[in-house]
Amino acid sequence: FAVVHQFSSSEYPGYLAVAPDGNLYGSNFNGGSENVGALFKFDIATLQYTVLQNFSSLSDGSYPQNIVWFDGAFYGTTSYNGPFDGGTLFKLEYPSDVFSVVANFMEANQPRSLSLHSNGNFYGMCARPNGDPAGGIFEFALDEEEPTVIHTFQNKNNGFNPFGSMLQSTDGSIYGLS
Repeated sequence: FAVVHQFSSSEYPGYLAVAPDGNLYGSNFNGGSENVGALFKFDIATLQYTVLQNFSSLSDGSYPQNIVWFDGAFYGTTSYNGPFDGGTLFKLEYPSDVFSVVANFMEANQPRSLSLHSNGNFYGMCARPNGDPAGGIFEFALDEEEPTVIHTFQNKNNGFNPFGSMLQSTDGSIYGLS
């Protein structure tokens, strides 16, 4: 065990993903120049930490969540802000590190996770689908403009306040916790 980078107490590092070259990419829930989150790269050979994207709230969202690798790029979500104040789905191209917003959350707002299904679509949990405080599940295909709510939790009947990641099992089913 060795500490290879010391984050500041205000950064709240969250998630890591590995690039094809072995370097680490990740998100800080806070920190960055606006203190609403950042994406970073950590070069494991040189131990160099580089901020790639400082989130700014209004255009690109704030408080990034997890990131996943798909088709030559990293994808992730922010849980707040963006043009509709519901968060964003973003793309960080590899190896150029070019950042772009792919979609803005409106109905499936405040996303908390993102996972990739074998069908090529993204799935995740959101805190307030259509304003419902019980939470829900969204689906997003890259050829769509906005994520779609596919399930809304009903409190005690079938779950409440989903958090964490969703995983696909070998039978193709997707599992998560609420």
